Amino acid sequence: MSAHYNSILDEETRSSALDALAKQMAFNGTDEALDWANSLSSPEDQDLAHDTIYRETPRGIGAVLKVESGFPMVLEALVPNGLEAGDLIVSALNNGTDLTEFYGSDIMNSIEALRGTPGTDVVIQVMRPDPDTGEYTQVEITVTRQQLWLEEEDQP
Repeated sequence: MSAHYNSILDEETRSSALDALAKQMAFNGTDEALDWANSLSSPEDQDLAHDTIYRETPRGIGAVLKVESGFPMVLEALVPNGLEAGDLIVSALNNGTDLTEFYGSDIMNSIEALRGTPGTDVVIQVMRPDPDTGEYTQVEITVTRQQLWLEEEDQP
């Protein structure tokens, strides 16, 4: 589709095509998407592509999660955020009042509850396994959400 983009004359169709391309590029990897957006010939197209890439790039706590024992479990922290592989996320407190408990929650609902505007904080309660004994300790971590600029190999 990218090869045919320049042949589209109708502005509305062209804008829709650019938006779709930018969404797909952002999904494939942020650096590649930004390089593509910067290569567009018109400043208007570049601006639209950058806006879409920014909107579609994940925002959140910077962790890869899976469900384990009924809780979202941290597989990997993508950015330094205080979370460790193996942490079971029990709850999250947004805005000091909006408490989400995660036991039994669908992984997509858990991810949505942890995402948010870059620069905002979320207080997360985790159960962290002791590497020596395997016993869990409850830990409270305040994580500042970030815009997550991903490399292609970071994608699931």
